[in-house]
Amino acid sequence: MTTINTSEDLLRLLREDPEFYEQARRLILTDELITLPERFATFAARVDDFIAKQEQFNEEQRQFNQRVDGFITQQEQFNQQVDGFIAQQDQFNQRVDGFIAQQDQFNQRVDSRFDRMERDISHFKNRFSESQVADEAGTIAMAMGFTLTRVLSNSDLVQMTQHLATQQLLQNDLISFTRADLVLEVSDEPGNHQFIAVEISHTADRRDTDRARRNAEYITRFTGQPAHAAVASARNDNNIQGLIDEGAIWWYPLEDDTDGAETQ
Repeated sequence: MTTINTSEDLLRLLREDPEFYEQARRLILTDELITLPERFATFAARVDDFIAKQEQFNEEQRQFNQRVDGFITQQEQFNQQVDGFIAQQDQFNQRVDGFIAQQDQFNQRVDSRFDRMERDISHFKNRFSESQVADEAGTIAMAMGFTLTRVLSNSDLVQMTQHLATQQLLQNDLISFTRADLVLEVSDEPGNHQFIAVEISHTADRRDTDRARRNAEYITRFTGQPAHAAVASARNDNNIQGLIDEGAIWWYPLEDDTDGAETQ
């Protein structure tokens, strides 16, 4: 049996007898203190595992950030390329707009030139038609069943406008009347004086028929004599064919020598 007299004896026994040491430790320490090293070791292991996982997460986050940075860099490069493309497109659009403006100006010049050419050709055809009609005044009168007395001049028409009946007419209409293409004074078989107001055009349209009918109306108003409206043309607009068919205006056909086309 071991005798303990001093503290040194107790310490030596604790060092030499593990069983006694364990019983003394349990007597002195609580269960919480006894299990503390084991619990701390478990905690430390968990902390180490958490740190390892955190480091792994941080690495993954770093790699992700690198990929994001790479994507941002690529996006910035793409945006620069898009900006460059847009700038080039703007320059191209400006060149296209400039070309369109030049083309519009060219088209306007061409249209203007064609308009002038068309007016010149129309004027030439009308002058040619007037030349034909001037030589055929008697034929026109005969074709309408009259005998030509005379061809009225511009002075004769101006003299007509001195009638009191002109006071209610517009000045422009009177001037237009004095510029009538052709006015014939004719007589019928019994010898009664009448007039024929003729408008001459290569292609007659409603403007010609309206002028001829207006001039005939004015002549009757100014002279009190019957007046007939007629057009002399190589061709007729479809809009006036009904007037010709119903006898509202008489048509004297001209030869279409300007282009070899046949009359309607």
